[in-house]
This record gives sequence, C-alpha cells and structure tokens, in this order.
Amino acid sequence: MWLVTTGEALPIDPGARVMRTGRIARLMAAGGHQVTWWADAFDHYRKTFRAAAHECVTVQENLNIALLHAPPYYRNISLARVWNHRCMAAQFRLLAPRRERPDVILCSYPPIELALAVADFASQQGVPLIMDVRDYWPDIFPAYLPRWTRWPARLMLRPYYAMSKAALRQALAFTAISEDILRWGLERAGRGRGAGDRVFYNAYWSEPPGAVPPEPLDLGAGLPRPALRCAFIGGFGVGHDLATIIEAAHKLRGSAPAVQFVLAGDGNLAQALRKQAQGLLNVVFTGWISAPQIQSLLSQADAGLVSFTAGCFEAVPNKIFEYMSGGLALLNTTTSDMRPVIEREKIGLNYEAGNATELAEKIQYLLAHPEELAAMRRRSKELFLEKFEARKVYQDMIAHVLSFARSAKT
Repeated sequence: MWLVTTGEALPIDPGARVMRTGRIARLMAAGGHQVTWWADAFDHYRKTFRAAAHECVTVQENLNIALLHAPPYYRNISLARVWNHRCMAAQFRLLAPRRERPDVILCSYPPIELALAVADFASQQGVPLIMDVRDYWPDIFPAYLPRWTRWPARLMLRPYYAMSKAALRQALAFTAISEDILRWGLERAGRGRGAGDRVFYNAYWSEPPGAVPPEPLDLGAGLPRPALRCAFIGGFGVGHDLATIIEAAHKLRGSAPAVQFVLAGDGNLAQALRKQAQGLLNVVFTGWISAPQIQSLLSQADAGLVSFTAGCFEAVPNKIFEYMSGGLALLNTTTSDMRPVIEREKIGLNYEAGNATELAEKIQYLLAHPEELAAMRRRSKELFLEKFEARKVYQDMIAHVLSFARSAKT
C-alpha cells in the first residue's frame, strides 16, 4: 500500500505526535502490510529539512517513508509554498514509476498538484486510488483576501480549479474527514455518492492511564484552583478565534479566579494576543507544549475551546476529539458536522464566532450548573470511546481501503 500525505508530523520527527496518516501507517505495518508513505522532506511545522535530498527511510518493519525533496517555504500562504508543491509533484512523477507497483493508494487531498500527480499515476498503472479529502482547496484561498480582491483571485485560480477536478475525478472512491467535505469532493468530481464513499473523522489516539508519564505544566503558580478551567490547544493563526476568548476573559475578570483560560500553543498572532491579555490574571499562555503536557492539561481542564473564526473552512478539527478524550465539555463555534452532535448529545455548548458576550454567558451558565457540566463531561468521554477513538476509526478505515485492493485482484 502507498500512502501519500504531506504536511503531517512524521514518526522520524523528534518528539512527533503523529496524526491521521501516521496512525494508519503504523496500524497497517503492524498488521503485516507493506507500507510506503510518500511525504515531504521539508517539515511544514518546523520549517526545516528532514533530508537534503530524496531519501527513503525505514521506520519499522513493513513501513518506509519516501521523502520528496522540494524547495523550502517560510510562510504558509506564499508563492514559495506553491513552488514547493509543484516541485514535490514533479518529483513524485519522476520517482513513482521506478518503484514496485502498489496494490492500492490512499492519497490525501490537498495539496492539489501532488494529488493530481498521484491520480495520473494510478490511472496509468491501473491502481485503485482512494482520495482522502481533507480540505476545500482551492476554494478556501480567496477567503484569506480582502473582499474586493476575491473575484479576480478566483479568475487567477482557474488552473487550480481545473487541476482539482482532474485529480478528484480519477479517484475510485473518497474518504473524507466530514460529511460537508465529502459532499464538496463529490460535487467537484461531478458525481453522486457511491457505496465506497465514506466519512472517517480525524479521530484521536487516546493513551491508557499511566501510559504517558506526566510532565508538569505551569497553569498559574500561586493562584487558587479555578472553579472552571477552559483550555485551548492549537496554533495562534488567523483561523482561530482567540481574540474573542480574551475579550470574554476581560468580561469575566471580576469572577477570577472562578474562571481561567489556558491558551496552549503559539503562532503569528501570539504577540498581539498577549498584548490584548495584559493585566488579566485569568488568562495563562503556556507556549507550545509536549504530548505529556497536553495530557496534563486535559486532566486539569473542564472545558475545551473549539474556537474558529466566522466563515473558516475548518471541517471537524482534531481538537474536538482531543478534548473529548480527556472528558472535557466543548465550547464550540464550528458549524460543521459536530455542531448538531454537541447539542443532541449534550456534550457542550455552541456559540457564535466573534461573540464574546455569548461566550461569557455560556461560561457563566456552566459555572452556575456544575452538575450539568459534570454530566456533559461524562457523556463527552463516553461518546469519544464509542465513536471517535482512533484505534476503532482507523482500523475501520484500513479495512475499507483494503477492500478495494482485494476487489482489484478478483
């Protein structure tokens, strides 16, 4: 089996927390399947090279990583990143025919250029291709631009819309991280939903108690334990609605230390957010934290902040299931698949992105109803174990993908 995914942490990265493809790769290799994971030699997160040229690295028995080398980029939205994606696709087109033909390919979409290169190869070689649709590229690009530039931007992106259609139309089936993204992919491919098109959420890999040694985390030395601790874990970028969280903290400052906001992460907006939070005793910035520190935070928090900006194209973010794994209630702005689930299953509260007053009111409600908060937390953990634990989700996904390889052989 070939896996094709870029932009994820790799098992060879120092201290890496592998995600969707990394978990699938390890589970498949452990099951005796020979796995080659085509990935990027340039680390998307650290902005450093993993290798100076194309290299194939053995991770464990049955699992190799083929690193595609391409020029670096230092801003995620830049022409340099476009060039990086084009060069990776060109290198895949050069190297793939030299390797043993796989029985099946699971390819992540995006990036568009690499997905198209993989789709062309699969069509030429007669290999079953399942496209794992994860994002709305290129549709999301104009959303980051001023309104007056969006129409000309869409005209400039016409070649990418064409590449997107060409890549998705060649896939035998789709997997996707949400129902919305699956519908989008099918519409872009110009076809209806088939029996092989399925949603597999970005599940979270929970470790059994005691498996991850605890690592201390400073959540405000000398301050009393708050009655309600709300945690955010992630990047401080334009897609995350963190300014609203801090504005809500200002509104709730009179209730400190009853409510504490822990913002764990870093990013382009970190300096502005710290300035906005100056003088607030109920906001703690931890910087980037390790996997053991994340477990420590989850064990000490009561609610998880799923805070994205209005109109953000985020589907079902990983952090939802990460919070649920720790038994946290959810405070959510996303309008995707999980919004009705949160209401129906009573595992948290939804609020409008950008509305600090509503967020403060929801938090005050949780403060005033501790028994209901405890019930939300209990149901959150139970629902996670039932439907969103990575071992179950990804084993089901692997069985689904392998069914296409078996069908191709009969």
